Amino acid sequence: NINIYATGAGREVSMPAHTDDHDVLVVQLHGAKRWRVFPLMDLQAGGKHPYYRGRFGETLIESELGSALLDITLQAGDCLFVPAGFPHATSTLTLTDTDGVSVGVAFGIWSGAQKGFSNYSLLRSFVERLGVDESKLNNSISRN
Repeated sequence: NINIYATGAGREVSMPAHTDDHDVLVVQLHGAKRWRVFPLMDLQAGGKHPYYRGRFGETLIESELGSALLDITLQAGDCLFVPAGFPHATSTLTLTDTDGVSVGVAFGIWSGAQKGFSNYSLLRSFVERLGVDESKLNNSISRN
């Protein structure tokens, strides 16, 4: 699964908050794009599967996502890995580029997450690398 995204500058929402059922490796090819990655959601939230939130007519309200684990602006040549199930959103609102275009490619990667691999272990690794205090994690996260 490979998607190419071209977005003009000044877009408050270039991709609304959603989750994916696969890991995503993003490569920024041109310009810049702001990425916000949020904590895993409550697995029982509204009876929705955590890998299919913010899709198929459902809207994720950013206030229900909590504080972003990562808020970063990718520049041309930068990469970002987003594990399956982590809500994320993008924008180009505050970006200024000479031609105003952001171009990136997202590679969907089917991995152990779809085969019962522990999201909690992915979260711990992600949070540990960011230097975030683990005690601030949502207690509803499954540790299986």
